[in-house]
Amino acid sequence: MGVSNNIHVSPNYLSALIKKETGASFVDLLTKKRIETARELVLGSAMKMREIAERCGYSDQHYFSYCFKKYCGMSPNAMRQEKESL
Repeated sequence: MGVSNNIHVSPNYLSALIKKETGASFVDLLTKKRIETARELVLGSAMKMREIAERCGYSDQHYFSYCFKKYCGMSPNAMRQEKESL
């Protein structure tokens, strides 16, 4: 509701507009951005997964790992281990 209030439109109108313009829902776009940021942190930092999850807006590390695997095809730990083995 915060974004729609900032631009003075209803949440439903904003959701419909985003879906029309991008083909994806606001939640899908937000999740994609969060996971892209998380992927950069997994591969480019030594931060703990809990810290990465929190920084990317996830209070539940298990749900973060679930979403990460859904979008990236592997868990954040597996991705980091794969990078380190190269």
